[in-house]
Amino acid sequence: MCIQQTTAPLKLPRNLPPAAVQYVVGTGTAPQDISQDEDCLNLNVIVPATTTAKSKLPVVVWIYGGGFVSGSNAKLEVSTRTASIELGNPVIYVAPNYRVNGFGFLPGKEMKEAGLTNLGLHD
Repeated sequence: MCIQQTTAPLKLPRNLPPAAVQYVVGTGTAPQDISQDEDCLNLNVIVPATTTAKSKLPVVVWIYGGGFVSGSNAKLEVSTRTASIELGNPVIYVAPNYRVNGFGFLPGKEMKEAGLTNLGLHD
């Protein structure tokens, strides 16, 4: 779960426990194995140890699913990386994180008028 304050004059609480965050966005119980923090806009980049400046490796970008309701790049997709290793074809693996649920896709007329819709896609 990725929570960010907007430029709008909204005062959002910080350091909420996961259960409170899930209650706010109405998704039920928070997964206990995924970090939940407002400092969540990050990018995981995994590069093979043998990569040099002249390596021309393909880049695999994995964007997690969840219907814009839940998800995190903390749950790494491993099948692509495993296949890459097994086949001996190294790849650079990239996984961005973005805001989900109400923190990234809060609906409403006021949000639309303020230009604050679909923020998760802008991350």
